[in-house]
Amino acid sequence: MRKLFLFTSIVVIYSYGSVLDTLKTFSADFIQQIDDKENKIVKYEGHIYAKRPQTAKWVYLKPIRKDVYINDHSVVIIEPELEQVIMRNIKDDFNLFELLQNAKKISENKYIAHYNDFEFTLIFDGKDIKELSYIDNFENLVTIIFSHQQYNKTIDQSIFEPEIPKGFDVISQ
Repeated sequence: MRKLFLFTSIVVIYSYGSVLDTLKTFSADFIQQIDDKENKIVKYEGHIYAKRPQTAKWVYLKPIRKDVYINDHSVVIIEPELEQVIMRNIKDDFNLFELLQNAKKISENKYIAHYNDFEFTLIFDGKDIKELSYIDNFENLVTIIFSHQQYNKTIDQSIFEPEIPKGFDVISQ
């Protein structure tokens, strides 16, 4: 889950590169592809809403619905098909701004960012982040491709507040 938080924050903060201080919100459609060592590919599609400093909502639409809320130091995952909610805390000693400010440009549109043992590759098309990829804990290649990016558009704060459906199992981790 920390990787999801990190990734969301990278998108929110890094998308404008040198104008880091002006970026307040980010939203986009995404396709997330996970390639394992046996070349088995799993794809997810959805939409992300993110607001500075560390608030985001990932809406996974395909292959199944899942909503992931990231607020301050917590994550809430609502999985309607399983009728469950997972709640967990995120470490509070994470300094994403420092990480991103130290990211290295390796070519015209390509940057590398490091966090703990992870290396993230970011591909830009002008000011738009087009792709982010990394190797996860299971040695899967995770690639997220963005489209229809919007920056600094008003996003109502209520979109980041999870509504837990009545009767769902709630699991705290």
